[in-house]
Amino acid sequence: MLGVENIQEALKKLEPWTLKGVAGQIECPFLLTHGEADAQVPTEDARKEFAVVGSKDMTLKIFTREEGGSEHCQGDNLTLGITYIADWLSDKLRTR
Repeated sequence: MLGVENIQEALKKLEPWTLKGVAGQIECPFLLTHGEADAQVPTEDARKEFAVVGSKDMTLKIFTREEGGSEHCQGDNLTLGITYIADWLSDKLRTR
């Protein structure tokens, strides 16, 4: 997909894919979901990104090992992650 030979090249190619400089411009309701056991993105990185988002209506949901959904993109319990996101969207659309 990225046209690279290995993970190092992929990571280098993905460096520009970031919200740096634009996250503060986000004004719409914002949801960030994260798993506490995510091996790709540390929880601290998720918290840092969340902190710079410009929206006044923000939700950070960190799924724990106990509840499930604690892996990257809630891969260990996709239904839990999808249900949370759908409920959040439903709530936001209902209040608009």
